[in-house]
Amino acid sequence: MLRESIKSNRASLENPGNKTDDINKAKIPRGFFDFVYGEPYYNFLDSLLEYCRELFRLENKQSVLEVEARQRGLAVP
Repeated sequence: MLRESIKSNRASLENPGNKTDDINKAKIPRGFFDFVYGEPYYNFLDSLLEYCRELFRLENKQSVLEVEARQRGLAVP
């Protein structure tokens, strides 16, 4: 799913369609597309996604611990 998103976004950047002339004049370097379509970029995005998932899980865990501590009359961790 991540690779498909990268591919579709790359296609829209390479072929801007019927945008204004100012946008069409802005050239994106070919090296940028090589980077975006490369394995290091995919690995970076995959790592970032995993980090965000773990962060979200930890924040939810913290909320659960706070609720349980309040229910038991303990100090909130």
